[in-house]
Amino acid sequence: MIRRKDTNYGKRLALFTIKMDEAIETIIYKGCEIKILQDENTMSPDEWEDENVFLTGYHKDFSVESDVVSKKECQALFTDEPEDYDVEPERIKELKKQFWAFGLEAYIHSGVSLALSYEGNFVDRQWDVSQLGVVFVAKTEAKTRTEAKKIAKGLIDRWNDYLMGNIYGYIIKDSDERFDENNNLDSCWGFYGDWEESGIIDDAKGIIDYYLNETKPKMIKELNRTKKDNSKLTLGELTCSNNQSIRRNAIGILKQLQKNNA
Repeated sequence: MIRRKDTNYGKRLALFTIKMDEAIETIIYKGCEIKILQDENTMSPDEWEDENVFLTGYHKDFSVESDVVSKKECQALFTDEPEDYDVEPERIKELKKQFWAFGLEAYIHSGVSLALSYEGNFVDRQWDVSQLGVVFVAKTEAKTRTEAKKIAKGLIDRWNDYLMGNIYGYIIKDSDERFDENNNLDSCWGFYGDWEESGIIDDAKGIIDYYLNETKPKMIKELNRTKKDNSKLTLGELTCSNNQSIRRNAIGILKQLQKNNA
């Protein structure tokens, strides 16, 4: 599971307000709502800038380059004649000493799906599968090729989730009527894979548990203090309250009084 704290909450909140009905799932937990939404602003795995575990791809429909290794070096890795690609044999020895390397293929048909070379369970292999790159796993990350292959497949899984839009986030709202209707508590994004199995729900519930045990009691105490202070204010003053719920109720009462006196 990849978890990324929300660094653009305002923009996401606006998007969330517009797409309330498009939530993939709504879960009620201890009086709070958890809205599960697709993460439409996620980072590409290429942006993780991991120089120990990464892949390259050289195709018009899937292009990922690296500062660590060139396209010619990738092409030369799996040949006996690296000079054919204008690459010195010593450079290939250096790369093989530093990395475990696995060929990368893609099924390209109305989208892109990746796999290790000749291991993808794709239909129409003859026409729609291209050998297009390399997956690199530093030998500092894996002592054996078997271990490295597992890591390489994990990276490919993350890429496939990214390419398919299989990444999600949540926004939590307290439905307690004593608070403003837009009392959104928290949000978090970047959960890769099936949302039911990615840990996203447990993560959101953990946030709610902390809120109910630590934060909300303080909010209630402050709310009670504010109500006490507001009892000294006129109805007109309450319509200018910073609290949206109080302001809305005061305006409603004022309009009703004006209607009755009309």
